Amino acid sequence: MLIQRRFFQGLSCAAFAAVLAGCAAYPTVEKIDADFSGYLTKEYTTAYPSAALKAKLTDVGLKPKAGVGDIAIKMTLRQSGVGDQAPKVTPYDVKFTNLGDGFYREVRELRNNDFLTARFVYLHWAGFFQLRSDAIIKGDTFPVPYNEVKDVVPFKFAPASMKIGDKLLTEAKYGNRPQAFNFLTENSECVVEKIGSAAALNTNISGNAVWFACSTKTDKGFETKKKSVFLTDYALALPLEFRSPQRTQDFEINDFKAL
Repeated sequence: MLIQRRFFQGLSCAAFAAVLAGCAAYPTVEKIDADFSGYLTKEYTTAYPSAALKAKLTDVGLKPKAGVGDIAIKMTLRQSGVGDQAPKVTPYDVKFTNLGDGFYREVRELRNNDFLTARFVYLHWAGFFQLRSDAIIKGDTFPVPYNEVKDVVPFKFAPASMKIGDKLLTEAKYGNRPQAFNFLTENSECVVEKIGSAAALNTNISGNAVWFACSTKTDKGFETKKKSVFLTDYALALPLEFRSPQRTQDFEINDFKAL
């Protein structure tokens, strides 16, 4: 997800116009970079998900502990594609902004010799469901949106009472940004592998943590495996591993600061 462009990769302005009703209405990378904070404030809020989807997620009742605001993390991604002789190692900075009720805005920044090369922006719920996203690459004309969750089947999730072997089962509908129907269905089964102190990941992380091993399958037959850790004080899941037929990813938490 960090560097893979799933949608609109290499599209011309004319192609964007066909999908997004005109390039003039879609912000360019140059305009976004000129007022990045304003772009986030306008485009990455809890007003973006549909009211029905937002209600289903809010009803789960997941909230960070009182006082949690922004979180800054330094991570390392080791990623390999088919045929790669060695994994590509990418350090990056990530900032989470708590938007309430489990909703977070996430901004990942990649740098090369201290020069900002790309930003990856996400609006998600608890680290589980991606509701909006853009890859903003230096030198590109337009940002590249990823697949996003359009709907979920109501579910229950009470991490404080989970035990090893317990399952979190979810079903979500995915589509690209302008899509209105014919969504892809993805079913996910996450099994609790471990429960313990979140400080085992980094001494700056408070509270407990739940380690999950997840299997996902779409109605098109595409399967992936993931591992993540859910931080109970922050109501936030962080990625640890990702496996698909095309690529593997391993994530390492190098530093964690609650701001």
